[in-house]
Amino acid sequence: MKTEIIKKLKILGINQSAQLIDREIDDWRLLKFIEIKEKYSGNNTKIEKEQIKINQIHSELSKYNNDQLINFLIEKEKKEKELKEKKEGELKEKKERELKEKKEKELKEKKEGELKEKKERELKEKKERELKEKKERELKEKKERELKEKKERELKEKKERELAIFFIRTVFIVFFGGLVFVIPNWNKIFLGNNSQKNINQNSYPEKKVFKPKIQNKKIYKTEIYSDGKYEGEFLNGERNGQGKFTWNNGSKYIGGWLNGKQHGQGTETQTNGETFEGEWLNGKLHGQATYTWDNGNSKYIGGWFNGEQHGQGIYVRWENGMKYIFETYNGDVTKKGKIIFQDGREVKISW
Repeated sequence: MKTEIIKKLKILGINQSAQLIDREIDDWRLLKFIEIKEKYSGNNTKIEKEQIKINQIHSELSKYNNDQLINFLIEKEKKEKELKEKKEGELKEKKERELKEKKEKELKEKKEGELKEKKERELKEKKERELKEKKERELKEKKERELKEKKERELKEKKERELAIFFIRTVFIVFFGGLVFVIPNWNKIFLGNNSQKNINQNSYPEKKVFKPKIQNKKIYKTEIYSDGKYEGEFLNGERNGQGKFTWNNGSKYIGGWLNGKQHGQGTETQTNGETFEGEWLNGKLHGQATYTWDNGNSKYIGGWFNGEQHGQGIYVRWENGMKYIFETYNGDVTKKGKIIFQDGREVKISW
């Protein structure tokens, strides 16, 4: 009912209660007639039809006084206002909800982003830590491996040295043990009875053994000379037999003597560390002997004649852990030799 009244008021152009306060319903009917005439000017049929319609609406509205109509409009405005406020409230709530959801979404995305970054950072740090630990482990393994290899190498070198020392000692024992037998019987073993007939171009001349006329027995005593001191055996006033002579400069000789001169097997050690060890004749090396110099790093092993290197021999040199061996002849190095490395490898060389 009220809704129909509101619609009819609207046809008359009345939408708000204030319009009926300012003017009566009749005034609004007249204004509507004027509007119809202007709108349908020249079309009297239409004007008449519209005026009849307006008169019917006016007749129906006349059943209510002006205050009632105003109340209808006020009630309508109130509902519209409530509806508007409700819509605005819903719109506001919607916007607030959307804003809240947006903030929550942004906060969620931010947290997810931070969590993602944290995981990526942790993963990166984990990889870097694993890589660092791997490098440290590899470095540690490398150092342990190098230390192990070093120990193995040192042990190997130690065993090689011990083996070399054992070999050298064995050779010396065999060699000098043989000399004990050979030297006293030199002429008989190597030269025979007809010594002069067996000497060739590479052999050594027969050693002349002087046999002094024995007047006294050998005695042991110490004798001081102008150039040094002798401690050993004497016969007929001369150095004969085994003895030690120390020169004033510190050089010394230990070995055999005959008529005051080095003779037979003996070793001479000079103040610079050089040594001459082997067979002597009339105060000079003669036969097989070894000459060592350069703090033991260089050595000649071979034949001697009247104090000079003679015949076959070898030159040995130790340098940088390697051993060089060269053949010699009459003191000159030939074009053949070999190198022995620390690991035992041998390389023959010639030039």
